[in-house]
Amino acid sequence: MAGGWDGLTGDVEADRAALDAWAAKRTGGLVERMPVALTEDTALVLAGALALRTEWLRPFHEGPLWPEAGPWSERELLGLHRTTTLLDRVGVADTPDGFVTELKVLGTNGIDVHLLLGEEGMSQAQVLAAGVDILARRHPVVPGRQLPYGDAGPGVRVEKERRSQPQPPTLEVTTPAYGLTADHDLLAAAPAVRAHDGPGRRAGALSRDQRLPPGHRSRSPRRSRRALSLRT
Repeated sequence: MAGGWDGLTGDVEADRAALDAWAAKRTGGLVERMPVALTEDTALVLAGALALRTEWLRPFHEGPLWPEAGPWSERELLGLHRTTTLLDRVGVADTPDGFVTELKVLGTNGIDVHLLLGEEGMSQAQVLAAGVDILARRHPVVPGRQLPYGDAGPGVRVEKERRSQPQPPTLEVTTPAYGLTADHDLLAAAPAVRAHDGPGRRAGALSRDQRLPPGHRSRSPRRSRRALSLRT
């Protein structure tokens, strides 16, 4: 493994602690544990880690949030709030499964987050698929400055307010803070994991049920863990 660690010792607890520390260090704490099951016979763990961090061009402000509907209704949550005059940071797309609202949160280093909210009744998979199609420009998006008054899309309401002095239109955003983690079995969707022993040379494959040659100990399961969080 990269990073100067000497390798597995056969002491499951010590190896587990070393692997967890490696994962946490190289992901800035986003992945707190190495998502593999170790045994005394584990001979090798191949791991890679990639962590992306950004700061928002326009930071959020924390405050309480009380959702009026949905699974979080009647609960006090940590909310994130901000106001901008850039109305087109939000838009509404008409997709085959329903309307989907997209909010773009831009980072300072080219990393952007797109928050999606679908119509009531849409599944998570439908909203996510719609978001992918929105990014690929397969669904037209009506930008914020062109949205009609009233309920213009999921979670979006356009209103006209009386002010004592003229002010530009503003986009007021409220969203819950959140953290997400997910585990993926890399062998569940593919029959084999192939290895290479040099540029352009294929050294064969390790499938889920393949036995190792004599003298080699058993493989550890190969899994992937991803984490995402939205904070101020």
